[in-house]
Amino acid sequence: LFNSCMIQIMKEKLIEDCAEHNEFTHVCMDATIRIARQIKGQEDYRASKESPMQATVDDNAALRRVLTIRGRTGAVLLMKMVRGEAAKDVCDLCERELLKRIRNTITSVASDQPSSVLLSELKVCFPKLVFLSLDPVHLVIVYHEAFWRRKNQGETLLRKTQAKVNGNSETFSPDHWGPV
Repeated sequence: LFNSCMIQIMKEKLIEDCAEHNEFTHVCMDATIRIARQIKGQEDYRASKESPMQATVDDNAALRRVLTIRGRTGAVLLMKMVRGEAAKDVCDLCERELLKRIRNTITSVASDQPSSVLLSELKVCFPKLVFLSLDPVHLVIVYHEAFWRRKNQGETLLRKTQAKVNGNSETFSPDHWGPV
């Protein structure tokens, strides 16, 4: 169904509309494991490495994560299976799946594991990339783990602040937070 010609045409038009409205100047990348754990034919990522492989798909070829790339307002630009979250895997997928015109509009990326290696790889893939940051969703998670997984006043304040910034109000005009 998702690969039907009509759906693909609609998807391409939506992505073009989003690109015209600068949706993809800032993107968030995240890969999840849970969805891909039960794929038939490949071993679970937690399976013992010492036991003989019973899987049809070779461990080196297994696609263990679903990478999602979302724009500024949450519009999904890409959702594809990927081998891992290594910088090379992510960049290879982006170069293969994203149009060059869209890759040239991306100036900032938020990730759950920002690193200098990821930044250098992404700069090749996204020529206008200025910076890489920690994904705001994972900011609270990292803060929580930094304090030995104990809830404290700082975490509560951070969650309230994020809820306030992420909240919508019909009384605010699109220019309320400043020019885009």
